[in-house]
Amino acid sequence: MQVEPEHGLELAEVSDSRVLGALARVDGMSDEDLRVLAHGEHPMVVEASEAIIAGRRATERQAS
Repeated sequence: MQVEPEHGLELAEVSDSRVLGALARVDGMSDEDLRVLAHGEHPMVVEASEAIIAGRRATERQAS
């Protein structure tokens, strides 16, 4: 029997222009603003915002 995790992110292809616009706005936010936006939200939203921030930092480290 395979046990599914209680939480996590699922990748999905997104083509709705409203969703793409929202993602672009989130991408343009500072780390601090993103944390403020996610504060108090569902743990999956907080986890996703921290993953975005971690991804940014990894990209910055690779670039330097």
